[in-house]
Amino acid sequence: MIFTVFQRGMAMKVFGTPHTGRMPGAFYWIFGVSLLVTGGPFVLLFFGAPHPVKYINMFVLGPVFLGMMGLMWYYQRSFDRLSYELTETGIVINWGKNPTVISYEDIRAVSPGKLKGASRIYGLEIGGYRQGLFSVYRLGKGQFYAVGDQVVFIQTEENLYCISPADHEDFVGTLREKLRQQGVSYSEQVTKQQGKTKSGSFLDGWSLAGIILGIVMILGMVLLIYLLIPRLPERIPMHYNWRGEVDGYGSPEGLYIMPGLALVCWFPTVIIGIALADGNARTRRLVVAVGGGTVLLVWGILLAMVLPLL
Repeated sequence: MIFTVFQRGMAMKVFGTPHTGRMPGAFYWIFGVSLLVTGGPFVLLFFGAPHPVKYINMFVLGPVFLGMMGLMWYYQRSFDRLSYELTETGIVINWGKNPTVISYEDIRAVSPGKLKGASRIYGLEIGGYRQGLFSVYRLGKGQFYAVGDQVVFIQTEENLYCISPADHEDFVGTLREKLRQQGVSYSEQVTKQQGKTKSGSFLDGWSLAGIILGIVMILGMVLLIYLLIPRLPERIPMHYNWRGEVDGYGSPEGLYIMPGLALVCWFPTVIIGIALADGNARTRRLVVAVGGGTVLLVWGILLAMVLPLL
């Protein structure tokens, strides 16, 4: 679908995508199962005897359930409005809240073709719908905003973009005409990216602060257990069923498993997440926040177990 819009006397072409208005069935299956996994236990926690551990689990699973619903809505809405504008100064990729703008002066190569394969680094890839950072065979890493395999590669000095206008021949022809009018010298063959895709530094202040805070919370948990052990009974409740009833006892020293559990959950989440973020600051901060959330969850469970015994 193509629209020609006149804005302040300037012609602007808007190209749609092959998106039919309905996401692939796999999209609904994956998110549906995710909602079931998070929402099912959340509903069960309403039943049985009240206990602080249950309320903490409800406090965690509730936001996760709502977050999954929000993520599903975000991708559905973003693909619905995905389009590409050829303005007088550059290409505008309408995705999400903030469009991506590629200036004509920054373009070094434009090449249409059929996508032969791309490996997801982060983002979404379901049934030919791709958004995020991908690794393309023989081309390197690129930012994808595409539906289907008939794509157009746009290369700048710092980035490689992959888009999928519905009428790619008209899009490429119009784009090349715009580049000629702007006097931009470009190639019709995309080459392998020589530099790293621009995305940010390895660690920013917020991410570093989150990592330090996570370490401090885990060490603080160890210190708290050490100080509380002399004040606790010889046998304490160590496990609860889904009704909030005690079904396992142990010695207070067994509480040291809690900071160990927090470390096992936090460390892989942060390290692997930062590696997969590939320098993307927003993704990196989200990963660090998720890791910190797991430590807070363990902190809450620990306090719910020991405070009633003091």
